[in-house]
Amino acid sequence: MACLTACGGQGGTPSTSGEEPGPSEARSQANKGDAQVLRLACPWPVGDPVIVNIEDNFVKKFNEQAGGKYVIELHAGGSLLGLPDEFEAVKSGGVEMAGWPVAVFGSVVPVLF
Repeated sequence: MACLTACGGQGGTPSTSGEEPGPSEARSQANKGDAQVLRLACPWPVGDPVIVNIEDNFVKKFNEQAGGKYVIELHAGGSLLGLPDEFEAVKSGGVEMAGWPVAVFGSVVPVLF
């Protein structure tokens, strides 16, 4: 399993465009307080051992140690994005994090395999 995270982008910098956050963004901010929400898209279904491991050994531990500054929201089973779209979405900033089987990298960067 591999996990890719995009860094930079808006990163908590206030918007100078005067635009209000969209409905889903506002809802996430209201539910998470002042925490910056990091969406983690994964192709494995809810209950799959890989998802259970990611949730127990990464998401929960990260959220506990982030001190309320960041919160990871796990989106399993392709509920946020399908597997083919996850890599490009992280590159373009459409989603903050994604996890997928390592073999997927072979189709993206063939020289690695």
